[in-house]
Amino acid sequence: MAPITKLSADVLSEIFLQVAIDGYHDVAPSPSFTVPVPSIQRPESRVYGYIALSHVCREWRRVALGTPGLWARMVFPCKHASEELFARSGQAPLWITAELDRSGHPTPHAELELSLIKANSSRLRQLHLAGSPLGIEDYLSTWTSRVDAMEDLALLGSGPYDTVRQRGSLPKYPPLFSQSLRNIRRLVIQNIPFSWDCSLLSSSLTTLATCTYAGSASITGSAEGLLSALGSMSGLQFLELSETVPRVLGGDSTAAQHVMPIVSLPRLRLLVLKSRVNECAWLLRHISFPPETRLVLTAHTERDGDIPRLMDAIDDLTTRVAWSPILSLLLPAHSMGQMRVCGWRSTVEPDSNLPSDLDIILSEFRCGEVIREVLDGPVFSQVQRARTDRMDPDSWEVFIRHLPELQELSMRDAEFLDLLILAGHSSTQLPAPKLSVLKLLRFRFGCIHDEHEDRGYDQLCNTLQYRRQRGVPITRLELSDCENAYSGSVEALRKIVPTVVWDGKENLEDEEDDPEESCEDRTPLDDGYDEELAYAAFEDPNIFDGMSSEDAYAMIPW
Repeated sequence: MAPITKLSADVLSEIFLQVAIDGYHDVAPSPSFTVPVPSIQRPESRVYGYIALSHVCREWRRVALGTPGLWARMVFPCKHASEELFARSGQAPLWITAELDRSGHPTPHAELELSLIKANSSRLRQLHLAGSPLGIEDYLSTWTSRVDAMEDLALLGSGPYDTVRQRGSLPKYPPLFSQSLRNIRRLVIQNIPFSWDCSLLSSSLTTLATCTYAGSASITGSAEGLLSALGSMSGLQFLELSETVPRVLGGDSTAAQHVMPIVSLPRLRLLVLKSRVNECAWLLRHISFPPETRLVLTAHTERDGDIPRLMDAIDDLTTRVAWSPILSLLLPAHSMGQMRVCGWRSTVEPDSNLPSDLDIILSEFRCGEVIREVLDGPVFSQVQRARTDRMDPDSWEVFIRHLPELQELSMRDAEFLDLLILAGHSSTQLPAPKLSVLKLLRFRFGCIHDEHEDRGYDQLCNTLQYRRQRGVPITRLELSDCENAYSGSVEALRKIVPTVVWDGKENLEDEEDDPEESCEDRTPLDDGYDEELAYAAFEDPNIFDGMSSEDAYAMIPW
């Protein structure tokens, strides 16, 4: 290897250029999008690290100044724009990321950089512009020059909802949107008015992401216009439509299905939709893509019947494109008013960090009923591996009984009452008849209270023994990070289950812990609600016979 002092000017130039390329393009993806869109935020030290190379010695400075491409990647306001900086880039293609003042009133530095960007528009290969929606609109309203070399355009408006609506319901589209760009590959429009008949929607696009606030989809045009635009973009690989699917008239996602043709996107790898259930279902019935395409849906429900309508559309789509069945399922802990279901078409370990083939997020409060509506049907009927966080007993039962092919179940933060579901009822068929692997994460074997010191452990043993007696035994049990587990209890489990894998963590509770705070197996006394009695009431409606009306009323799980 030659000493660095012996390297030729051409080799040094290539090294310097690679430093500049890595500093500009090697950034984290934007958290605002699911499709690949780079983040606006870039550290100055990394973006302009190549400048330090030009200060090492006179020879290196000569090489750096003689490499126009080295100065062609700019991030503002990391470094203030100057005519000298643009002059050093010569006639090289430009990659520019600029962030406007959030107030919408450009500073003198911002006015200079924006004027320099316009003056060099013919060289623009990439332009990512972020700021207030009105500020971006004002800037683009005076843009009349051509950008024929543009390959990557992102207009990222962010701000309060009212700033997007100040201009009224009939926005004026920027002149830039009337240009037809034959080289454009990626187009990202966030909170900037556009229409589906926009000339920027070129057949050369491989990535399209559009996003606006809920309720603003009407300004993008008609549903027919959306299908027409998608039909002209057959090269799309990544498509994200967030609140930009026009409203479907009549409130029926199946209306006019046979009138409008199905649009084929033969190269699509990822489709992300965020809209009302009705619009999501309508679009899914009117598009087709390869069977390996990933699908991410965030749907807002508005009335009864929305979720079955959406699941019917998903089933229709998966049948039409010959999707392989969902074999792995994840139901993570749901937040208030939102539930998520992730599915994979292979038997993988379900994990929220692993990109799923089908990702459904629903705005709903009815957990148990929603689980029934989502799992009821053929979409998830072949699931073999499932993982879920803690749910109420009713939701657990719905979940288990809708997965007849289930072979492996991972339960996180489950309580002893949840295990009753796996034992079923004596008068009914045992749920999950093919289940053979059970994984428990953070399961409580018991607590420090004498009356239920081993309650979780006892229920686990009873459930395992009952399934073995019914001829559907658990053959592998995995225990991870369980509370109050100890070697003696684990060894006893090995007499019931052939293979028991334990991480060896006992996690024993301290006697000095607050007895009510440390015991999750029963609700704190001031809640007036006992989960065991509540679940027993589900089994036996006469459990409250003999109680006073006040005592029975206190047991009702409001």
